[in-house]
Amino acid sequence: EKGYYLSLSENSIKFEKLKIIDLISVHNIGENIKKILKLCLLPWKNEILLYLTILGGIGCFLPLSIKKEIMFLTNLNLFLHQESISLVSLNNYINSPYYPMKRMFDAEFCESIKFLPNSAKISISKGLKVKIETITKYLDSLKLKVL
Repeated sequence: EKGYYLSLSENSIKFEKLKIIDLISVHNIGENIKKILKLCLLPWKNEILLYLTILGGIGCFLPLSIKKEIMFLTNLNLFLHQESISLVSLNNYINSPYYPMKRMFDAEFCESIKFLPNSAKISISKGLKVKIETITKYLDSLKLKVL
């Protein structure tokens, strides 16, 4: 969106044009957010967006910068959606259960791979060309990026 803002300096007031803001993604959390914090829990960790909801829920958004991780999670999400459509997976869809969201991954849904039957796990691991143990270790390492 375009707009204008007032910038105040010691002796003058300037009316400056805003830069264009791009919409990255829209995500349905399912609750009303009370507060959003941009913080770094430890100095050597990445910055995260931590949110608190009215009903007491706590969640976070973790930015991923490595293209290989993004492609892996995209493919994992697509394979998981093929295997099972549950109420949890419907949060990742806007308007339709057949089109996943761009640029967003629900880690809780990705961890549902641990509870799938062995036949589904094997088909996902063959499709991704990665062992199931490697997938679960990677998902656990994502948790450690936040904590």
